[in-house]
Amino acid sequence: MTTPEERVAILKAEYQRLEHYLHTLSRDAWNHPSTCDQWTMADVIAHITDGNRTYATWITAALQSQVVQPESLPRRSNERVDAHAAAHRAIALRKELGDQLLSEFIVSSRAMEHALAQVGPDDWEKLCYRPTDAKPIGTLLDTFLAGISIHRWDVMFPFDPHVQISPDCLAVIVERYPHRQRWWDIALPAQHPPLPVRFRFTVSGVTAPSADFVITTQEKYMEVAEDVLADVTFRCDAETFVLLVYGRLNPASALSKRTLTYEGHQEWAKIFLHAYIGG
Repeated sequence: MTTPEERVAILKAEYQRLEHYLHTLSRDAWNHPSTCDQWTMADVIAHITDGNRTYATWITAALQSQVVQPESLPRRSNERVDAHAAAHRAIALRKELGDQLLSEFIVSSRAMEHALAQVGPDDWEKLCYRPTDAKPIGTLLDTFLAGISIHRWDVMFPFDPHVQISPDCLAVIVERYPHRQRWWDIALPAQHPPLPVRFRFTVSGVTAPSADFVITTQEKYMEVAEDVLADVTFRCDAETFVLLVYGRLNPASALSKRTLTYEGHQEWAKIFLHAYIGG
């Protein structure tokens, strides 16, 4: 497990890789579709720019606050996140910034780096209050690092299908994934085996615990795998896992490429392979 300071260095390296790549893109390339549904390359960068600005503001406010606020705000929801609002906000910002998008991305990235540079060793557990919840600054760092690394892949893959997510980022993403808000879903068929069901992912190449996807009659959620029997156990490498859970790779496709294997309840496995929706 890396320290928060080491993760800040990983984030800076991701910014540098992405900035260097963006300087190589032609004007037409910015309008090319990314791997994010209905987003161009420019839309993805506008989304990151918006995130840089917002997270930097939240972190700075948390560091400057002298008031201990109640911790009763929800920390996590098992309800699936609706991405439409963020998608429209990114497109609107891209239109607003126009030809200034790249320069504003760089300015906002430096602002995020500056905000993180102010975080002391004892500050990482300070709560950062967002409109929907409260998270420690260290958790927001992990969340943002995951987003930057995934979106760097999003804008590079259409022109470089061999691009990979950096190993340092993969380790952070796999470790934090069970604590993420639920963007994924599984559209269960009308007829299915009795619930609850537990799907477990055992991920190779990183030192992180397995992640479980759980469906009960009342809810769907993720958690770190414990000493509980899973109905289906999937096995894959870290990059395959990350691309699957973030919706960049179809489970059935990964199975056909043999980067994903499984054992356990056959009917539930087939349902997961064909009904899982990443995001």
